[in-house]
Amino acid sequence: MSIQRAFRDHLIDDIDVGGLVSARIYPDHAPTNAERPYIVLTQVPLTRRERHFLGPSRLATTTIQVEAYDNHAAKAETLGEAIRMSVDGLKGFMGTQAIDVRGTFVEGPDTRFSRPVDGGQTGAHVSVLEVEFHYRQDVPSRPVMAIGA
Repeated sequence: MSIQRAFRDHLIDDIDVGGLVSARIYPDHAPTNAERPYIVLTQVPLTRRERHFLGPSRLATTTIQVEAYDNHAAKAETLGEAIRMSVDGLKGFMGTQAIDVRGTFVEGPDTRFSRPVDGGQTGAHVSVLEVEFHYRQDVPSRPVMAIGA
């Protein structure tokens, strides 16, 4: 399971966030006819892995951008704050596949107005956050090779 999918499951299961958006949490972009409020999760392309001279540390860091959309600024802010409260400082197992999260750090939320695009009639208020996950990740096992032997 990916960290993005585990994060989505976590938000749906959260009583405050799930209560506001139900299951309207989309990866990368929302459908054009998505009912508001909804959330879009976009994983920053690079997952960083901690390194050690003795081999893989099994610790990875991934950043996910969160955009919470609503028709009203106050409601977008409320949703953004509910997301922050749900995940900031989170440690433990997350998602149905139990990803071992060692820590999370949140930037935001910051709320702005997004103008309509593609001839649409109404814009949306968007609360934007960045969530950095530090988690344990399996790595392939390889035999240790002696150098210079």
